[in-house]
Amino acid sequence: MWAEVQALLTITGRRLAGLRAQAGHFYLWRFLVRGHWLESHPLSLSAAPDGRSLRITVKGMGDFSGKIAQEVRPGTRVVAERPFGAFTTAIRRRDEDVVFRGELDRIAAERGARVEYLGKILPDIRKREVYLCPSPAVTDAIEKTVRSVGVPRRSLHVERFAL
Repeated sequence: MWAEVQALLTITGRRLAGLRAQAGHFYLWRFLVRGHWLESHPLSLSAAPDGRSLRITVKGMGDFSGKIAQEVRPGTRVVAERPFGAFTTAIRRRDEDVVFRGELDRIAAERGARVEYLGKILPDIRKREVYLCPSPAVTDAIEKTVRSVGVPRRSLHVERFAL
């Protein structure tokens, strides 16, 4: 079952450049609201950084994320702990052409969004970059399957999500 988006949060501030944010990163966020000062929440950037703000999207999946829209108000101070995640453009080796690029670009333009292209859907998976970052047990199973169909190790990017 998919959780619905609970909140879109835009983070602004004087020290954003110090975070060295890139599309593909996630941070441990601490929202300085009563009862949550000491809790860190791993949340990914949900839009490419623009130099003025960072956007994160919170799904209503747990105790805090289910209440975030009510408890985190504009002006709430946040602490972000370093960039985590390796799925940035720095590791991409190919995937320059994309099926439905025109349609995706049009939809993104209509909604004021940006699309990051990583590749085509599976028919030529052996020639593609593969990015995995689910739970460790799921990652192991998918990694084994992807390798068994001939994806070279250099094209398989795995990030073990365990905090």
